[in-house]
Amino acid sequence: MPLNYSHNTTPAISLALGNTEFFLWTNVVFVILVAITNGFVMVLFTRHENLRTPFMTYIIFLLGSNILANSVIMSPVDALKHAGGYFWMGSSVCTYYLYGSIVVTSVTSYSHLLITLNRVWAIVFPISYREYHTRRMSVIICVVTVFILHFVALPLVLVDHWLYRIDEAVRGCNLNPDVGVTRIWGIVLSFPLFVCPLVCIQAAYPFIVYKRKQATKLAVHMTARTGDASSEIATNQRFLPRKHGAASSRGFVALTFMTASILLCWTPPVVYWTLVGFSGLEINTLLLDKLGWFMYQVQALVDPVLFTICLTDLRKTAKTYLCLQFCRA
Repeated sequence: MPLNYSHNTTPAISLALGNTEFFLWTNVVFVILVAITNGFVMVLFTRHENLRTPFMTYIIFLLGSNILANSVIMSPVDALKHAGGYFWMGSSVCTYYLYGSIVVTSVTSYSHLLITLNRVWAIVFPISYREYHTRRMSVIICVVTVFILHFVALPLVLVDHWLYRIDEAVRGCNLNPDVGVTRIWGIVLSFPLFVCPLVCIQAAYPFIVYKRKQATKLAVHMTARTGDASSEIATNQRFLPRKHGAASSRGFVALTFMTASILLCWTPPVVYWTLVGFSGLEINTLLLDKLGWFMYQVQALVDPVLFTICLTDLRKTAKTYLCLQFCRA
């Protein structure tokens, strides 16, 4: 997980803190489940043109970062680490792991933020949203986001690799806490990479609720004044982000559950790691690190399930696809 710092810990102490075998198999299970759930939804996107809408682009972006972080980089390396009882894979693999824990997890964080900001744009500026928000624009936004995050975060990983790498076998694969440059750099980066997206997502939700209520009241007011059904339709189209109110409501439900899951799964570990970075707290560091990473993995597992349940088009396509596969079998 992001911007974690090493503490003087030997392999023996690592084995003593927590059940190593339990965390080994937990990582193996999450590698498989995250790959299956996120990969299944991504397959649906590739095979069904109707799902590849501008908004769905951000969900594809999120699912891809979930797979990369959990099933390709961090969970497999964590599983190998627990299998050996300490980080025995060397400096290059440690750099690969830190790239995942800092750069790729920040991409995941911003993927959630882009989904929230997309809803804010749709609610606050519905006309410009319908006019300018195309699939091409959403792809460009995602690509630019990835480029900026690499430009901001990757240098820290490379500098730590080239100049300040600690003994991974003894102190684990983490940023070097004994060097002021990497420590201060890491603390500063933790805010734009992880804290700010989390705060923005939580702060945006009540604003979206307020704007939706405001739009609904205006629609009712306009209908009452004119008594014309066409006025109600026009007003709702003007203020709701999508073509139909029901579809907008389903998108809002998806946003609600996503915000709640982020609050439960991301807030505690982000707060903990931020406090560790500032104060150097070492109380049950290894055990809490494992717990924080476990919560991050749960979020990666929840994302595809949540969106599949809440978004009607995606849910219907998933049902149809699964029925066809079972019927053929």
